[in-house]
Amino acid sequence: MVRALRSFSPVAQLGVSAFVFLAAFGFYLSGASPAIAPRDCADMALAALTLGVAHPPGYPLYSVLGHLWLTIFPWGNPAYGLAVLSCLAGAGAVLFLFLSIRRRYGAWAALTAAGLFASCAPLWKFALIQEKYSLHACFVAALLYLSEGKNDSLSRRARLSGLIVGLGLVNHQSLVFLLPGLLFLWRAECRRGGLELGRVVAAAFPWMLAGLSLYIF
Repeated sequence: MVRALRSFSPVAQLGVSAFVFLAAFGFYLSGASPAIAPRDCADMALAALTLGVAHPPGYPLYSVLGHLWLTIFPWGNPAYGLAVLSCLAGAGAVLFLFLSIRRRYGAWAALTAAGLFASCAPLWKFALIQEKYSLHACFVAALLYLSEGKNDSLSRRARLSGLIVGLGLVNHQSLVFLLPGLLFLWRAECRRGGLELGRVVAAAFPWMLAGLSLYIF
């Protein structure tokens, strides 16, 4: 069975990936909060609704992204709309983890890891409410996925990673604690590709500043 899953055609692999995303999204959507949840949800929802600033440090990415989402998602009340956004971000985190594990260990291990990750209490909880943490999980999983790949995509992956790091730091500053681990992964990737880590960091740095520039908001 493992060999069969690993030998899927690209179209079949795309189908499995779509299934993982849709299954996680449906799982979260079934429990999405229909109204304002506890914690900081009221503050975050108000910032998104008014394109305003939440409690320090302000969370401008959530405000801008949430406001845009409410513009294109007119169904239900705004609180539910923002909960749906969290569902999408949580499903994105599950998908990126699935893709990372599948690349190393095959689809069966990836499906198991994705199922466990999707149902773990922290992600499950915050994927249902008006908070920024499921988006944070999506950024982290995306950075893990981008830290490995084909040599001909290394430069593009580095620039995209820089942008995600910048946006991720705007979303939640705890991402800074993951940067040493991310650099460790990229150092190994550079060794495989025969490149210097400094060149990759230099390519990613302007894009990180572009992401951070959202703080101008």
